[in-house]
Amino acid sequence: MSKRISRILRVVCFLIIFILLFHTVSNILQEKYVAYDTLAETYITDQFNALEKDSIELAFLGSSQTVRGISGMRLLENYGISAFTPSTGKQPFMCTYYYAKRLTKTQKLKAAVIDVSMLYEGIKPQWFRRVADAAPWSMDKAELLLNYAKYRMKKSGKKETLREMWSYVFPVMQFHDRWSTLTEDDFNYNADGPIVFRGNTTRISRVVFDSFIIDGQKINPDTHPNKYELPYFRKTLDLFRDAGVPVLLIKTPKLGWTRSKSLGVQELADEYGLDFLDFNTQELYDAAGFDISSDIADQEHLNFSGAFKLTDYLADYLTARYEFTEAVLTEQDRSDLDAYHRLLRKNQLMLTNDADEFLSCAQDEDCTMLVTADAGKEIPEILKKKMADMGFHTELFGKESYIGLMSGGKVTFEQTKKGVLNYSTVLPCKLAVRISFPDSTPGWYPAQMWLHPVQEAEPEDPVAFPGTGIRIAVFADRYPDIHREVVLTSEEGQIKI
Repeated sequence: MSKRISRILRVVCFLIIFILLFHTVSNILQEKYVAYDTLAETYITDQFNALEKDSIELAFLGSSQTVRGISGMRLLENYGISAFTPSTGKQPFMCTYYYAKRLTKTQKLKAAVIDVSMLYEGIKPQWFRRVADAAPWSMDKAELLLNYAKYRMKKSGKKETLREMWSYVFPVMQFHDRWSTLTEDDFNYNADGPIVFRGNTTRISRVVFDSFIIDGQKINPDTHPNKYELPYFRKTLDLFRDAGVPVLLIKTPKLGWTRSKSLGVQELADEYGLDFLDFNTQELYDAAGFDISSDIADQEHLNFSGAFKLTDYLADYLTARYEFTEAVLTEQDRSDLDAYHRLLRKNQLMLTNDADEFLSCAQDEDCTMLVTADAGKEIPEILKKKMADMGFHTELFGKESYIGLMSGGKVTFEQTKKGVLNYSTVLPCKLAVRISFPDSTPGWYPAQMWLHPVQEAEPEDPVAFPGTGIRIAVFADRYPDIHREVVLTSEEGQIKI
């Protein structure tokens, strides 16, 4: 081999190694959106990119309203429909159009459902990036970036736009300073299995609002779709129409949605000959069976209960109009269903007011339970027996300050002391906890708990428990935002929360 060829081969090898290392470092530094209390968009986009060809027949597009408001696992388990939700928080229709192009090229959809919320909101760089960063390189991604560059040029000028666009080609330009804040999630965030299921991260929370109903509202003639969103909304509808994919437009319950916006969408639906279901109207809100006291997670999103009701309504609506192929469960589907049902247990843990159900969920292998009992307060025997049956040593309950820890369904730590007692640890969910039994009034040492993410400073005030007795805090090991603090008491011979 000549020296020249040898030299060329060394240069080529060097370039290949450099590119691989550069790509690896960029992937590590790139921002990860994997927290369950957000939308975990990194999981959603990764799962979408990994979909096998012709593996789904129904797609839900939009923004966080479809991520939170639909249950693809319920569609699979209860209706045999293979569906996916390629959506992200505040997803611009520019990105929805990109997903629609990928879907029409890789899947044989029987229908597509589009939530229209973002039709009246603007495009923000931080929300666009959550799609574009994770999108694999293709002609479709190149077109997406080109369309975005044209939009940004109008908003920010040429110089700023060029700098921003280079950061999509070389993500290290955007994320180079993250090296000092890297966490375990940046290296192996997929190691413990899914927390996103078919594009959905349904909320486990419950908030009560007065009403979402828009009937009877006055019409504001100045309400119009966003001028940058509308063209890509139309392009998405045109794309599905040309591909022969029926489209259903929906609007999930959302505080701030208005009758004026709804009428604007209805005009577009009529223009395209599409059905539009607005669940902010009394008729459809009631038809879906929504209950404002139990089905709402926050001002824009449904919780598990609400998502199940919306999913069931849409499943009945769609199956009455289109014929879906009965999905054949794969080993991965069965594994995901098991994980999904474990997550449903967390829904019960957070929302139930039944003490037995709460304690049953709290003893799951993927939960950590922290038990404290105040010194100087009498503990009813029924409570002592219940905790003893679970494996805790309760003979000193009420006599000494007590801390007990259960993890993996087994008691792993107990500590008692007469009077003042302090204890600190980091829980499997990566929350730091400190327990203190200060000397309060003579003979009473009440347990107090401070809780915070390990990377943040301890708050000044302790967690507020509703009363005195046996205090129990339960934490879902994989979901830092899923934890509940209760006090168990006894009323008429029954254990109560």
